Amino acid sequence: MKSEAEKHDFLFNWKDDQWPHTKLRKLIDRFETTASVRDTWRCSAHTQVQPGDRAYLLAQGGALGIFGRGHIAGKARKSKHIPKGTNPWYVPIQFDMANGDVLFDPWEHFLVEADQLSQMPASQRFKMMQKSGESLDFDSARQIDRIIDSVLKVESSPVTEAEEQVARQKRIGELATRPDQQAFSERLRRLYNGKCALTGCVTAAALQAAHISTKKDVDDNNASNGILLRSDIHALLMGS
Repeated sequence: MKSEAEKHDFLFNWKDDQWPHTKLRKLIDRFETTASVRDTWRCSAHTQVQPGDRAYLLAQGGALGIFGRGHIAGKARKSKHIPKGTNPWYVPIQFDMANGDVLFDPWEHFLVEADQLSQMPASQRFKMMQKSGESLDFDSARQIDRIIDSVLKVESSPVTEAEEQVARQKRIGELATRPDQQAFSERLRRLYNGKCALTGCVTAAALQAAHISTKKDVDDNNASNGILLRSDIHALLMGS
């Protein structure tokens, strides 16, 4: 496994006229439900990118901003079914909450806003970038990381990480026996306008749909029996 010093950074752009928002939204929903997803993205720097490198997602074509952070999960591969003149190289990008990866819906929120990007080295490249999967300079990548970690209020203490991992595994285990949980989650996110009912948190990846009343082996997935909560608060309620 690569050390932090050995990892490199790459920028992948998204435009809704080239990749429909509905498809991206499905990827985000899976991430919020399962805490781990993988998808393939075109990569112009296919000769440089390696498994373990960091990947950042940039929305263009409308509002500008960073909406995702993940890592390269495999070698670049060449597709045989790409129109002539189009970049045929792809890489798999993995997003794991356990590793601090995150995905926001760029139509709702950004991790890093356009004005913050404008203050970074070679800031014009974020607007002018034409090819997905370009190398990102070290200084800009670290600034992006600091902003993302601030947004997510990442805690580095071993106790906090252990508690978060336990809560995450408990959640994944519950989801395996709750096939209607995703639809239930989507209804509550719309009902609460994407905000935690108690804290007002709008970080999509940190929110979970909680049942108010539960019975063994039976879920009442009516919206009236649900509340949208920040994951740490949900975990506390589940453990009480």
